[in-house]
Amino acid sequence: MAIKYEYDPKLNIVHIRPYGEHSSFEALTLFETMINDDEIKTGFMIVVHYENVENFLMSSNDGRQIVRTHNTLKDKKKLRAVVFSGCEHDIQYGMARMMQILHDLNDPTDDVFVTRSEGETKSIVQEICG
Repeated sequence: MAIKYEYDPKLNIVHIRPYGEHSSFEALTLFETMINDDEIKTGFMIVVHYENVENFLMSSNDGRQIVRTHNTLKDKKKLRAVVFSGCEHDIQYGMARMMQILHDLNDPTDDVFVTRSEGETKSIVQEICG
């Protein structure tokens, strides 16, 4: 399944809503598309909505590749933050925490957040967006 994103130019936020089984190939393809999307303004943030993901088809090695591609996106578009939202189930929370840790190991200055609820996500987005 190919995942897509929605860009909110007013708030400068990209919303990603994977569902079902989520693979590293889909994530990498999505990041490559975003890198070349001229509509996305610099200084944006990403909110990944995990609430509808049932399974992840990726390894920690895949996660490291995603982080490397994230670095390209960060360098080109000045990505400010990533929020993994809706991590209510342990599998969603665990994957989001793994990605958060990989980001931290790669670059401790990356702002990567993991939330279990929409309310937590809104608070973080408001704090970052001002």
